[in-house]
Amino acid sequence: MDQKLKLNFFLVFCLFSLSCSKVQTVNLKEHSFGRQPENIIWFQIAGLQEEHLAMLRFNLQNANKITSFEKATCLGKAWSFNLYDLRPDIKSSFLSQTMGSNNIKASCEDFKQAPVWKRSDEKSYSVGIFEMGISEEESFVGSKNCEGRDDFWNDPTYWVMRPQVPGAKTFHYQEQVGIEQGDVYYDKSCKGKICFASPLVNIKKVWEKFVTKSGMKMFIVRDQSYLNALMKKDIAAAREMLDELEKIHFWFYENMKSRNNTLILVSSSNPREFEFPKEGKEWAEFEKSGNHIIFRNSGLISPVFASGASSENFCGVYNENEIGPRVFWKPKRKKFDIFNF
Repeated sequence: MDQKLKLNFFLVFCLFSLSCSKVQTVNLKEHSFGRQPENIIWFQIAGLQEEHLAMLRFNLQNANKITSFEKATCLGKAWSFNLYDLRPDIKSSFLSQTMGSNNIKASCEDFKQAPVWKRSDEKSYSVGIFEMGISEEESFVGSKNCEGRDDFWNDPTYWVMRPQVPGAKTFHYQEQVGIEQGDVYYDKSCKGKICFASPLVNIKKVWEKFVTKSGMKMFIVRDQSYLNALMKKDIAAAREMLDELEKIHFWFYENMKSRNNTLILVSSSNPREFEFPKEGKEWAEFEKSGNHIIFRNSGLISPVFASGASSENFCGVYNENEIGPRVFWKPKRKKFDIFNF
């Protein structure tokens, strides 16, 4: 068979194959594989376990209505341990995810490693980190006080929902929000232990300004408010915060689902294990006052929810230090010789 005949046969074969091709799906949803995300929305929610969604699911009038977390393309599970601890503290766990490293010592030495947003083969990302319910000691902002840290930790813009420190820059949802690279902005509405602006309102305002920056963007929403409430066994406050987080996630999900260049990622750390009550009267009392619930140790494995571009990378079970690198992982392209198909 000469070369020209081979080529004609190949073209006919391709047309036939395309006409018979199936739509690619994951979790019964149409999906485009191998797409590099240009916008990354990453929720890091301490204490979250997927069964906790029962506090939202069974509090709705229609129990068949699902939360936006459940609409994820892929649900994965991440082992929460590193080289030194079986149950790392919250900051260490999220640093492991963000750096793609299990060599985390809970010290300034950790920040000498490059963060995951510099692992992409594509152009660099503008990085914004929004923190709520996180103390100064637990905050990623503390990296700025570490000598010898990797210069890439200067990249993010931080917005934190806690009282401002003297002389620091601030933000407010009713004012123009600053987005200067490397700056830290404190919420003007926070007085003492109370912030009068809601996380949803703040994040909407910050994102709408941040998204105007040119190029690709990674926006990390870090929350410890939910776990703080669980640790106090304040179920009412925990459910309220979880509901707020779901509303934020839903807002991004609805605004981004028509775009095939956005990844929405949710990861957890120190998932708080507890046993829900039985149905009927005990469940009703749990809904009302948080009674009839048995608390246990934090879990050894935590959930990961992913939707959008590259979300197929987050199906399965893996170590938590693999979460960040999976954002940018893509299969190697196979070489194909049209004359030796």
